Amino acid sequence: MKDLISIVVPIYNVKEYLDACIKSIINQTYKNIEIILVDDGSTDGCADLCDEYKKFDSRIRVIHKENGGLSDARNTGLEVANGVYIVFIDSDDYVNVNMVKELYDAIIKTNSDISICKFKRVKSEIIDIYENKENKSLEILSGKRVIEEVYAGNGEEISFVAWNKMYKKDLFYDNEIRYPKGRIYEDTFTTYKLLYYSKAIAVIDKYLYYYRVREGSIINTNITKGRCIDAIDSGTSAVSDFEQWNEKKLMSIAFKYACRSAILEYNKVLHMDNLEDRKYCKKYIIDCYRRDWKQYATKCKLPLDKKLVFGVFYLFSDLMIKLKNMVRV
Repeated sequence: MKDLISIVVPIYNVKEYLDACIKSIINQTYKNIEIILVDDGSTDGCADLCDEYKKFDSRIRVIHKENGGLSDARNTGLEVANGVYIVFIDSDDYVNVNMVKELYDAIIKTNSDISICKFKRVKSEIIDIYENKENKSLEILSGKRVIEEVYAGNGEEISFVAWNKMYKKDLFYDNEIRYPKGRIYEDTFTTYKLLYYSKAIAVIDKYLYYYRVREGSIINTNITKGRCIDAIDSGTSAVSDFEQWNEKKLMSIAFKYACRSAILEYNKVLHMDNLEDRKYCKKYIIDCYRRDWKQYATKCKLPLDKKLVFGVFYLFSDLMIKLKNMVRV
């Protein structure tokens, strides 16, 4: 029998979309799966819908818990998963019926620890989840190479999102990796670690995950204090880890990315409606930026033009924003 694969679905108040999500999972062509529905304290009827599906499919396990956020829900599913491999699917999204099979086949064929597929952004349009086109390619990359690709922005599917991937479960347990509770951008604190510890990663050139773009979702909500803090802290976390792991090239790439992100976030918070939050975020970004610049600027290799721009922001942050249209970061 082929390996058991655990599919973890964190759920919170998405009843309008949950039916499509669950149906796309139970109809997977790869049958040896366990479906772990983690109801994170929903109040809109999601809990009842999960229980109804459990009655009709023995592969479904339902966990009801108090609301603890996305990280806590992912970790809860991970802790009870029995599969050799893990897949995370967000409850307002849905997937091609061949996604699990194709991700699994890619891992087995290439002896990889992670496999990644393309994802398609969808709104109200209907996607045929039974579509089965030939793969254009199957690429094998090292974990370090994938991290470099993410920071370079080479292709949207190569990213730090938790979904659109299959992971060998041992990556989490052998390296003591969990999603940080209370963080909004929990995957940006976590995925780079999983990629780093992977000996090989298989990238499938095929759209198998359908990411639903909707108002109110985590990624599509306006800037808040929590988002600002996470955006800054996740960048610092990666730079610090790469320094600890003696990965100088990755440290430099991550530091460049973190500096650029800080400038972009600073520009965003200038448009926050809440004056107290705006004041707090401006100070938080500048304090963290100056702290990190002092610690890492001389240790990291940066292109001269970027070093100049980042250095100017370090010295004259407010002036830098006024000149933002004259300087390409």
